[in-house]
Amino acid sequence: MVRGRLNRSTASGTAKNRAAAAFDTNAGIVYSLDEEPVNFNFLTSDGNGVAMLQIVDRVWPSVFHADPAAIVSMDKALMDSVTLVSSNPQTVVYNVNHRATWQDGVPFNADDFVYNWQAQSGLPQYTDVGGVPFDAASTVGYNQIASITASPDKFTVTTTYSTPFADWRSLFSPMAPAHIMQRVGWNKGLLPAAVGAGTFISAGPFLFASYTPGKDFVLNRNPQYWGTPSNLATVDFRFVNDPAQVASGLAGNEIDASYPQPELDLVRQLKKVPTLKFDERPGLTYEHLDFNEANPFLADVNLRRAIALSIDRTDLIAQTVGQYATGIVPDNNHFFAPGQPEYRDNSGGWTTATATAGGPYDHADIEGARRLLAGSGYILSRGVLTRAGRPVTLRITSTLGNTLRTAEEAYVIAQLAKIGINATEQDTAGLRTTLSWHDFDLIIFAWSDTPFPSGSDPIFQTKTRSTGAQNYDSYANRTVDALIGLAGLELDHAKQVSLYNQADAILWKDMVTLPLFQKPTLLVYQSRYKNMVNNITTEGPVSSMEQWGLPK
Repeated sequence: MVRGRLNRSTASGTAKNRAAAAFDTNAGIVYSLDEEPVNFNFLTSDGNGVAMLQIVDRVWPSVFHADPAAIVSMDKALMDSVTLVSSNPQTVVYNVNHRATWQDGVPFNADDFVYNWQAQSGLPQYTDVGGVPFDAASTVGYNQIASITASPDKFTVTTTYSTPFADWRSLFSPMAPAHIMQRVGWNKGLLPAAVGAGTFISAGPFLFASYTPGKDFVLNRNPQYWGTPSNLATVDFRFVNDPAQVASGLAGNEIDASYPQPELDLVRQLKKVPTLKFDERPGLTYEHLDFNEANPFLADVNLRRAIALSIDRTDLIAQTVGQYATGIVPDNNHFFAPGQPEYRDNSGGWTTATATAGGPYDHADIEGARRLLAGSGYILSRGVLTRAGRPVTLRITSTLGNTLRTAEEAYVIAQLAKIGINATEQDTAGLRTTLSWHDFDLIIFAWSDTPFPSGSDPIFQTKTRSTGAQNYDSYANRTVDALIGLAGLELDHAKQVSLYNQADAILWKDMVTLPLFQKPTLLVYQSRYKNMVNNITTEGPVSSMEQWGLPK
């Protein structure tokens, strides 16, 4: 998840009038998404996807947002101030803008803070409708809050932590409406069949207009929003998972803007359209190859290491994203992206303050992989790898219809054949479901780093009732758990970074997942629209959606 923002201070009336005069306030935009959410509560494990964040980002309120450079600041339209008033015990005081309200007139206040904390705390005494446990995408940080108290008017909120939490600015971004979710249910109250004007309500510049399953999700300008109103009257999020249809839609003016996963064929097609503008930047999202350790073969760390050694990530980049993007290198860190100041190359199983050299997995080492397997009891005969008489056969899964991942799969399959592993492609149209059910052996998808490293905690923590919500690989290491736990307590940023890099070195030794490469991000839009800017965090371009406009 991303918790960050563009600094949206409320403009003066004169500035608002000037902005309104510059743009057609009846205009709309069609913006394509490559995935349709399966749960419209972004804060649940099955709703926590990039597409859902694009929809909800300027509907539900967030205390903090990230700007296009991943710099975090407070939303001044929502909050008057947010202050860390004590470090022992850690205490944060939120002063809410008294004008902040949900679209139905209910004030946005301490009730929302308390409910969102309870739902994501992992504490068993708090339950969803029907008494069932809350399903939270992550409990990180929330599970360290001991109490939340409010002033009599409920506009001053004080959070007190049982233990320090370094990334406290990542919390309460975004926030679900307490008075609605308590009625309809956190876990299932915003499943597609239940989404409507009375359930998916807003405390932001846009509100729900319509939802047509399989087609689109439409937002309108929120007339009750107290901050600067949006320039556009409507934003139509169109579900288009076929890159060819994205290209033809943009070429034919059926789609006005898109934030697609860049692919060579798509970029080539889009470059032919003279009316389009491009904003491409290396992002915080990285492609990776995951190993399901519940699979008897993949439970062997040496097999996982051999698979990683067989894959030439530098060559993979050259054959895929390197054909249209520059500066993309193998990603050798699970918590920080290349280009972030905290990034270290720990792929050799070490961590130092300045380690940057390429590790053992940047290029393929087929002979090294074969030696490792032979020393671990595997037999390679006539091109077939066996152990205890059983041939090593694996399924490899990715997103159905995703050209980039199809190319990645084909590359991995060809490389695995060189060490005797037969891998067969088995793609999925429902990535979230496949992951939740652990229905894969090898799988390629993307994780998105954030300005807050604790956002990756649920991926690598041991799966328990309150931790590891996004650990789909059945991985468990007590030392990694301990280091992540200590990092979450460390308010000194340098020490926190060191702890995460120590954990990262262990993840490389255990070969939990093989990061492939940092993905380029691409915003493409019709040149007639203005104020559209790429954002390298998972918030994406919609972080400034109310500023988009179509000049008169």
